[in-house]
Order: sequence, then structure tokens, then C-alpha cells
Amino acid sequence: MHTSLNCFLSLLLCFIALPFATHAGDQPFSLREALGKYISVVEQPDRVETARLKPVAAVESQEHALANNHRIAGYPVISKPVVLEQSKSTQIAGLLLDKDNYADVTVRCLNRALSGMRFYQGWQMVEVAFGLPCRQVIVVFRDGEDTKWWGGVLGEKAAHALISLLAIR
Repeated sequence: MHTSLNCFLSLLLCFIALPFATHAGDQPFSLREALGKYISVVEQPDRVETARLKPVAAVESQEHALANNHRIAGYPVISKPVVLEQSKSTQIAGLLLDKDNYADVTVRCLNRALSGMRFYQGWQMVEVAFGLPCRQVIVVFRDGEDTKWWGGVLGEKAAHALISLLAIR
């Protein structure tokens, strides 16, 4: 009985308390390749919004991804979204799309803070969540009827640059 309870609690922790476990080396392709025909949404957006997000379980974020404007990448928005200047948007896009900015590490850690970005181009949208202290990047977008996910871990230098661009304190 005690072993069953421990097993149940361990599984519960994995599904509720731990956000995405991301390994850049497991990605079959870079973010640029994952976006495919939607790359221009990030490279040449009409506008980019950013907001602080509430950390929730990965399962919850996956259930609510792209559901409404009150969430980014499935995470609840907890601050008023701010439209970024074009120069910052361009720098952020370059940083996120450069495969050399990602570390080839496995991260299993609890993000305590999340920032979200929503890239718009016409009716198309790509959402990005950036988690700290894990430096995780979680990208979600719709390709027809399919919801596509991509994840990676930024290296320290790239993470600090993104923190500066997003003015994260």
C-alpha cells in the first residue's frame, strides 16, 4: 500500500509539478525547420506582444494551447500584454531562430517564472513561452488543424540576452 502511494505521488509530481523536460539534442530539427512555412511569422511579424505568464503544469498548458488570448503557449497571462518595438522583435526572432543559441542539455526543472511572446502575421500566430530558471523555450503554433510544439533550452549567454530584451526582472 505504501509503495503504491509513493508511486502515485511520483507520477503526480511528474505530471503536475514538473514543466516540460526539454532536450535540445532530441529535437529532430531546429526551430527554424520546425516552423517551416510559418518561419516568416517570427522573422517578419506584423506585431509581437509580450506578457508575464503564470507557471502551470505542462499537462494544463498543453490542454489550453492556442485556446484564447488569455493564454500564451497554454500558460495563463498575468500581466497586460505589451507590443514590442520592431527592433526588439527582430532581435528576439534572431535569437530564438539561431540554433547555435541552444544548449545540448537535458533539463528537468521547475520554471518559477515565465514570459510569453505572441508573434502575429495577418491571421497566423506563433506563441513562445520562456521559462526561468530553466531557460526553456516552448513554441506552439497551428499548422492547419494540427497544433505543433517545439522545445529547447537556451544557452546562458542567449538566455541573458533574451532576459534583457524582454526586460525581465
